[in-house]
Amino acid sequence: MSEKAISLPFKLDSYGKISTSSTLSDIWSDRVLSVMGTLKGERVMEPDFGTNLATFVYGNTSGLETSIETEVEQGFIKFLPLLNLVSTEVVANELSGSLDIVITYELPNEEEQTTVVALAAVSRKQPIYQENL
Repeated sequence: MSEKAISLPFKLDSYGKISTSSTLSDIWSDRVLSVMGTLKGERVMEPDFGTNLATFVYGNTSGLETSIETEVEQGFIKFLPLLNLVSTEVVANELSGSLDIVITYELPNEEEQTTVVALAAVSRKQPIYQENL
């Protein structure tokens, strides 16, 4: 029997049914995004679930990469124990003000997979271009 899970983020398919993921890689990618994208204290009845990755967008950049790697590692140890974390790479995009966290991990079937978690800072700066409508 094949495993199925609700797709994250939650959405409806073209038939109005709840969208699901059925491949192992999609299911685990959704789970990784769920853990990494949930801020600690955000989930009702489970205040320890998640990470504090979103807070790093607004912080000081010194030691940022080490702090993010530690947060990702702790998230995997506590909430994704069936996965083996291979590497974490932090890519800062100065132009957009975003951080891309490239997480590579090994699935339970020993297949390697990469998931990108993107964090963006909200700023009041105008874009460098303006589209005329």
